[in-house]
Amino acid sequence: MNEARHDAVKPAPFDTARLDALLEDEGVDVLVATSKHNVQYLLGGYRFFFFDYMDAIGVSRYLPVVVYQKGRPDNSAYIGYQLESYEKQLGKFWPRIVETTAGNSTGAIQRAVEHIKGLAGPIGKVGVEASFLPWNAAKLLQDGLGNCQIVDAYFPLERLRARKAESRARAAARGLRACCRLDARCVRWVCTRPDEK
Repeated sequence: MNEARHDAVKPAPFDTARLDALLEDEGVDVLVATSKHNVQYLLGGYRFFFFDYMDAIGVSRYLPVVVYQKGRPDNSAYIGYQLESYEKQLGKFWPRIVETTAGNSTGAIQRAVEHIKGLAGPIGKVGVEASFLPWNAAKLLQDGLGNCQIVDAYFPLERLRARKAESRARAAARGLRACCRLDARCVRWVCTRPDEK
């Protein structure tokens, strides 16, 4: 049987210099993204299909985690659910460190804490998505990184996603032009239609 190998380092699918600048402005050293939409953005569009409609796992929930160290995208990690090991084998992830061993929210955050503790350099401030971090996971993160200040990183992530890549901007412009042509045809059709009496 042929085995697919994915040893090549993949570039991050977003503007890392922009994210670094946004994190620098907020004084954030490490980012921990946990919302489905931001994890999907940071992973270049990847979204695990199994939890598309419901996050529940027994009495816990699915919690995908992307850890990003400012200025060091090569130290990024993705922590996913156990069933995502097949996606890992297919080479769908750009971070060099991919762990698909978490079975619930606290397991995912515990692995994120271990990863952050292993990062080089002083880490004083960790940015999280406070609105998308379950209480038990937030508590575990705070306890595990007691020497770090935990802050909300909502603003840098929103600003990062607001600026579209050139290819996405071109696609949006094409779609807008197509809609405008369609609207113009509809207006002409309505205006040239004989009155119905």
